[in-house]
Amino acid sequence: MDSRGITSLIDVPSIRELVGRYVSPALQRTLQEALKVAYLASLHQNEGRNLRFALAFEREAHRPRQVDLFTQPAELSPKQLQSISAAFAPESTCLVIASVEPDGGSPSIIGTTPRPRTSLSGPQLYQPPVVIDVDAPGVVSLSIGEAKAVFRRGEISEQSRGITGLPLIAETEHLVREACTVKVDGGLGYLSGEQESIPIDAANWERHGGEIRSIVRRTAVRIYDQTLENIARKMLRARRGGALLMVPAGSGAGKLFDAGRWYRQPDRQISRDLERTLTLEAVFRLARMGRRVFRAAELDSSAAIMTWGNEKVRPALRASLASLENSCQHCADLTEADGATVLLTDFGIAGFSAKITSHEGPLPALLSRYLETRGNRHRSMAGAVARHPGAIGLVVSQDGEITVFTHQQGVGARHLEVVL
Repeated sequence: MDSRGITSLIDVPSIRELVGRYVSPALQRTLQEALKVAYLASLHQNEGRNLRFALAFEREAHRPRQVDLFTQPAELSPKQLQSISAAFAPESTCLVIASVEPDGGSPSIIGTTPRPRTSLSGPQLYQPPVVIDVDAPGVVSLSIGEAKAVFRRGEISEQSRGITGLPLIAETEHLVREACTVKVDGGLGYLSGEQESIPIDAANWERHGGEIRSIVRRTAVRIYDQTLENIARKMLRARRGGALLMVPAGSGAGKLFDAGRWYRQPDRQISRDLERTLTLEAVFRLARMGRRVFRAAELDSSAAIMTWGNEKVRPALRASLASLENSCQHCADLTEADGATVLLTDFGIAGFSAKITSHEGPLPALLSRYLETRGNRHRSMAGAVARHPGAIGLVVSQDGEITVFTHQQGVGARHLEVVL
């Protein structure tokens, strides 16, 4: 088999965009070399079995998990991968590759790490993981975050994974507004961290308001999509199937349901976690740039501010993401009851175990054809979303199929089949 073209995986459009943003020139060179070695290794066997392995890359900016270092690094080569890859299942463990400078010699395998997961990972705290997978002879894939490109015996294909680009402009603007507002008392606001509170100076916060809003706005759409995707993943793991309907506040969507278990006031834990995570993301990013948003006379240099961000803000951001993870699990658990779980589009949980009433009126032709081979759960959800602009419906089947229904004003009801 011809390995020419394997390095062009990094030129696939969705991959190239992320390479330019997150992958340093030194790591790009290491990545190209590792792709060649991975392809050649894929043609080997270990005691009659095809090799399967995953390679991750050492990056200070992406350290969500511990790297278990080998006593002595091993050269990255097909022979080494043939020898040791059988000991590490690629679904759970990656071999860690150290990046090298242009004159620093060949890349080496320095240890192992649990396979990184991309859900609920703040873009600055944890930059998207870069992973090379070998699944079969001549089949090598490169993933950066949720973007994936596959080299299969000389041909390259691009895959779209995850829930992205939902029509949520109004709701993300609400998140931006709330995340950029810090309640203050006597000129100071406080963001509770993992171990202690983080004081925010109102004057400094206002001084950097433009940068804060820019950071939060860029992050909001991504983390909104990630949160819905995280709930879908947890529903998928339950292997029971379920339905989740998100409706705009004040849309009169109560007419869509019979029975159900309703909260007097929506449970806003997910919303609060989202807002808090966005605020902490902004504070952390500013600290990484040496910007001051707090009162602390002893932190009088950019280096000291960056250290403060790593030691004080980073743990708080981790804790906020962990809280959001738990809140998503709670929401996913509610979908295991018969009926639909109902959320507002700001992720406030309104109720669960609700039966969606039948839809009256025609559906778009493309959606109607899709529903011809689907069951009542899909048809009811599609009908509910079609009746309410701004609504989002998520249906997870017992067989693992995931469908997202959306209704954007001026576009109409649509469906999206998702691969997670």
